[in-house]
Amino acid sequence: MDPTKRTIRKIDRDAQYFVAQALGHSSLSLSDYDMIHTVNHNPGITQEELRKKYSQDKSTIARRAAKLEKEGYIVRRPHPVDGRRKQLYITEKGAMLRDAKVEAESFFFQWLTEDLSEEELGQLCPLLERIQLRSRTERRAQFETLLARYQKRFRSIKKAGTFVPAFFASFFTSAPACPLPGPRPPAGRRYSRSAGRSSR
Repeated sequence: MDPTKRTIRKIDRDAQYFVAQALGHSSLSLSDYDMIHTVNHNPGITQEELRKKYSQDKSTIARRAAKLEKEGYIVRRPHPVDGRRKQLYITEKGAMLRDAKVEAESFFFQWLTEDLSEEELGQLCPLLERIQLRSRTERRAQFETLLARYQKRFRSIKKAGTFVPAFFASFFTSAPACPLPGPRPPAGRRYSRSAGRSSR
């Protein structure tokens, strides 16, 4: 059971929503900001490396990269050895946006903690640094140990006969996801699938 009740994740989500509104870039998603940040810290990173990092398909990464390039935040150049591959670099506009994002995040967390005393901050910050170090170390190891523990837990749940939701099982199987139900017709109307319209 998660003793934090996903509190860290909830705070991060609030911070990112604040950043998006503060910067006013309505055309950019949180994922777009993250890609700009990644390219800034990894000049020359390829789309294939981004695909592995984000665990997304090639077409999704290519679309996001093309969008950011079109809006002037990154530039894509052919790989010097393999011209079929694209290397990504941050532009001046992208670097300015990245810096503005960092500043907005810092502003949010400064506001978030301003009601804490020096003693409380002295207790909180070392604990956060310790947790962040543990997370970063495991990420750099490609979550090898954590994924093994997670999959072992899933197998034990399945072996015990406990009900496992389809969306959870889909991470370990190739079963297609269930489609979402469509909108219901207004009350008092019948919907004809063949005609594609509602009738009295």
